[in-house]
Amino acid sequence: MYPLSARDAHQQGTVIIHMHLRRDGTVLDASLVKSSGYAVLDEAARQEVLRIGKFAELPLEYIPGQADFAIDQPVAFRLR
Repeated sequence: MYPLSARDAHQQGTVIIHMHLRRDGTVLDASLVKSSGYAVLDEAARQEVLRIGKFAELPLEYIPGQADFAIDQPVAFRLR
């Protein structure tokens, strides 16, 4: 969710969040890889990943035998 204070200040940017996921899609952890330049947007992106809590299950064919995965995910905040 776009933080109201950032929206009011016309802050925009892209955050890269490092997600640690179980094969079933459960979020184990989320941390900042690349800042948007605004701490409020960085933390909002990280908290949103944690709030979502679970993504789609990774297919069994994708790196068989591995139980958890690390994925870097961009989160863009843009005003229209």
